[in-house]
Amino acid sequence: MRCEEPVEILEISRLTEQGYSQREMAQSIKCGKSTVGEIQKRCRYCNLHYEAASIMTNDEIKMLLYPDS
Repeated sequence: MRCEEPVEILEISRLTEQGYSQREMAQSIKCGKSTVGEIQKRCRYCNLHYEAASIMTNDEIKMLLYPDS
């Protein structure tokens, strides 16, 4: 299952900043570890942190991380 919903992206961002491992995040959100890693990579590339993401709309998060979608 892909974890590309903004709520899941926001949760991965929050858990990353709290120091959780990719495996722990994947289990918590019920998606693959590689998907967690991909979202973390996209967030780093876009310099998107939890604080900023938490005030963005769902569409803004999706457009930032997946501009070609």
